[in-house]
Amino acid sequence: MDKRQLGVQLRAILGSPTHLLESSPLRLALPTVLGLTGSGSAYGQLHQAGLHLAVRHVQDWSDGRLTFDVQEFDHGSCNPSQIGRLPELGLIGNGVLLTTFVFCFGAQLAAIQRTKTFAIDPVGSTGPAYKGIPYCYGFRSSWPDDCQAGLWRIIKDRNPGAKRWTVVSSEFAPDWMVPLKRTFAALADSMDVDLEYLGSPYGSDDFSATVEEMKRLNSDVYVLVVYGTDLVRITQELARQGMLCGPTYATVEFDDDVVTQVGHLWDGWYIGQEYLDIVDPPSDWSKLFLREFSLTYSHLKPHYYASLLYSAVFSIAEMVNRIVGFGGNLQAGDDYVKALEMNPRFPHVHGGSAGETGRLIMDVATHSAASIPLVALRAKASADPKTAEKIATFDVGGRNIRYL
Repeated sequence: MDKRQLGVQLRAILGSPTHLLESSPLRLALPTVLGLTGSGSAYGQLHQAGLHLAVRHVQDWSDGRLTFDVQEFDHGSCNPSQIGRLPELGLIGNGVLLTTFVFCFGAQLAAIQRTKTFAIDPVGSTGPAYKGIPYCYGFRSSWPDDCQAGLWRIIKDRNPGAKRWTVVSSEFAPDWMVPLKRTFAALADSMDVDLEYLGSPYGSDDFSATVEEMKRLNSDVYVLVVYGTDLVRITQELARQGMLCGPTYATVEFDDDVVTQVGHLWDGWYIGQEYLDIVDPPSDWSKLFLREFSLTYSHLKPHYYASLLYSAVFSIAEMVNRIVGFGGNLQAGDDYVKALEMNPRFPHVHGGSAGETGRLIMDVATHSAASIPLVALRAKASADPKTAEKIATFDVGGRNIRYL
């Protein structure tokens, strides 16, 4: 499609960035930290695709007035040695940063606050550990707790006799793990279930000891808070040790790369997450995104990790439009905070209807989503993620559960 035509379509869907359209062309650096290598590299490729598609579309939406110059850094899927070798991430002299994996599980927080850079993580969000930290904003539901709050209640509704629950989580630094455990413990108390917490090695090749401990716990429900190759290997080990018949399982990740490898083992597994409906996209923006993504990246399948990055870049562009409007400084993180707090609502590719985009509403106190479309799925024994059954929609904190 002609770039001018695409720009017209985007402005019809999203509205016009009036202040940008009245300004001279701008070029802004957009330092971005991605997991391009390591156990989460398949996700990093999807993040990268959504990022670059959005940068091109923002240029079209603004009729060429706003161009982001992306500067990419690789955190190696939160590899500690690689994070330690990262430079100042292009923060000094730039007002905004786009990052992933829960601000590298906290490793970036000090640099972000020291440089007063407005930092967005649309993949991991703030998590339970980093809510309300100055300059750090998670532009999705707080991972993994916000999705679990609704999903757990749905699982309990469907399995009222399930009393013994276990969370199996990758182990990271205590500043992440302690609040994560506290959050899940509070959720379990609210549901009157008994909860065990089991740590698993991150980036391991061998999960035999983890699965042996799961077997010993003999729980009714196991929630796997692991991702990437870890999720593949732990599922394969569950099958090897004969653990897949009987208990109920839930996972925080459901994407093509993992499902292709182990989806045939996931019959009946529950998933709660943001949801890019590739079968029946609900809004004009989601249809445009899916069309353009497929045309641009024929080697990739559309995925919510790409659409999360895509939506976040447009949110940054809208804040740039607001800063231009009030005559602010595009190199000052404080002016991005001001722009967000002017109106914490942003359009989103997920959700919506034919005449309306989905919406993300940010909580200005927690710096995470106050509202965003979420869905509960139930997988079938299939390597095709499109076969999963959509069983309910809900909102942050398990609010407004609606069974389908």
